[in-house]
Amino acid sequence: MRHHTIDIENVNVHYVEAGEDNVSQSPQQTIIFLHGFPEFWGTWHAQLDYFTKNYRVIAPDLPGYNLSGKPQENTFFEVPNLIQFIAKFIQGVAPQQKIILVAHDWGGVIAWPLTAFFPQLIDRLVILNAAHPSTFTREMIHNAEQRQKSEYIHDLIAPNGVENLSNNNYEYLKNKIFVGMREGTLSDTQRKVYEKVWAQPGAVNGMLQYYRA
Repeated sequence: MRHHTIDIENVNVHYVEAGEDNVSQSPQQTIIFLHGFPEFWGTWHAQLDYFTKNYRVIAPDLPGYNLSGKPQENTFFEVPNLIQFIAKFIQGVAPQQKIILVAHDWGGVIAWPLTAFFPQLIDRLVILNAAHPSTFTREMIHNAEQRQKSEYIHDLIAPNGVENLSNNNYEYLKNKIFVGMREGTLSDTQRKVYEKVWAQPGAVNGMLQYYRA
């Protein structure tokens, strides 16, 4: 795994890369992985290890997360801007051919419209746990059960959201991401890494900017 940063519109994006993009006359196709909340590039550790055998793999920290830049403007995190921003990231790290885009949660929220508006960049799209925006909007309007399951968002956009998520050594985040996870999915060491990711200066606020916007 090689760690890099790239400047996109004066925001440094940290990403991890493995594999080659210029092997002889047949460069490996690139897979780019976009994580969700409250994750980071390392969420994809197993997939990066597996797919690097046959692909060039790239996993960024989304803006606001971990080692990437943390823009302060709320408007930066509006979905139309995020689409443009991630499209420029893709063009910056994989300019030679269409990529495979794999996205989870908030990464998927960005990836659906990004693929619609920039089909020239995407060969295949893989979505994990991120409903199509039209489907999600429909369900929020008509499905009381979905509204109930989405009520946690009120916690995230509350004025004291950063404090609530940071209290008791990130207890709220641990309950969201670790409770209910199949035993053995993450080692104790990997769980500690998540705590370090959340402890990066400004990271919790950066993660919440997506919901506020």
